[in-house]
Amino acid sequence: MDIEAFFDHIGQSQIRKLSLDFNQNKIGDSNIKSLCKGIAKCINLKKLQLSLQKNELSSQSVNQIVQSISNFSNLNTLSLNLKSNQMKDIAAQKIGLALNNCLSIKSLFLRLNENQIEDEGISNIGYAISKMSQLNDLHLYLKDNQISDGGATKLTLSLSFCKIIQLFVLDIQSNNISENGAMGIGMAVSQLKNISHFELNSYFNNISTVGCSKLAIGISQCKFLTFLNINLSSNRISDEGIKCFGIQILKCENMNTLNLDFKQYNFLFFKIQLNILYLSYNSITVIGAKFFEQQMPKLKLLKNFSLDISYNNFQKQDYNQLGKFLKNCQQIFILSIFFSSTSPNEIFVGQKFKWRCLKAKRAVLFKSKN
Repeated sequence: MDIEAFFDHIGQSQIRKLSLDFNQNKIGDSNIKSLCKGIAKCINLKKLQLSLQKNELSSQSVNQIVQSISNFSNLNTLSLNLKSNQMKDIAAQKIGLALNNCLSIKSLFLRLNENQIEDEGISNIGYAISKMSQLNDLHLYLKDNQISDGGATKLTLSLSFCKIIQLFVLDIQSNNISENGAMGIGMAVSQLKNISHFELNSYFNNISTVGCSKLAIGISQCKFLTFLNINLSSNRISDEGIKCFGIQILKCENMNTLNLDFKQYNFLFFKIQLNILYLSYNSITVIGAKFFEQQMPKLKLLKNFSLDISYNNFQKQDYNQLGKFLKNCQQIFILSIFFSSTSPNEIFVGQKFKWRCLKAKRAVLFKSKN
């Protein structure tokens, strides 16, 4: 792989946009050095997409990458994919230092999934992002790291200084986020007054009913929010948390797309390990179904609604409640219902519910999960 020769032939000074994909190449330190040297010659670069997923990068290579990025003070779009590189927290801290020099960025995509990033590293990244006064579009993918409440809170509170953000995607699946972290995220989002599109994946954390409620209170203050995608599956949220979440979300009157995911993938694990959650497991379905029937029609602008109720042991009466909800929400054009197919009762009732929806001539997507 002669990276240096490649850059010698492309006329670096003329390049405004550069996209490089070296995923799963075991690129090595020597080639990283050539790569960074070549990128540094693209002095007029405005948009950089660099993907180095699953390359087992050394700390030296990561340091060279972030140093090369820090030279582009006029960069307005940066997409950096360092997923699955076994990066330590110190590497994330260096990324934060590099971003301190990229203050003109309007769109930022950071894929740092499946590494070993901790609170200090993600806090540094948050501090750097807080200085990006022109930031409009932010995607942070931090799944499968070692981030706790402290790191999540510092990260999101730093983001609250980015006043013009309109689109924010945050993936913190499988970290160690609990009540305080969820509250911090909610507080930060409430400060993003111009946000219209928010996606949060907090699957398999430790968020409680109180944390869920405080997160929802923060989101409810985003008056211009039109698109909301929330995954809170496999946390510690009870029926009361679901109800509070729904009541708060109703305050987002401009919502036209709403995707809610409260499913339970690891049913047997929670049945054995968390009896309290398991006891509220069925009550969530009943209260949730009644909530949809009674409250969701208040979202007059809602056009696209997705609900994942798989592995929740829905009974006949629960599907009846959802049926009433469907009947009342005449403004919804696209309705997606996800249900499990592990129980004969659920298969029968689910199919009957599907038939009734189709009879009503509504655009409905059904998907069963085994």
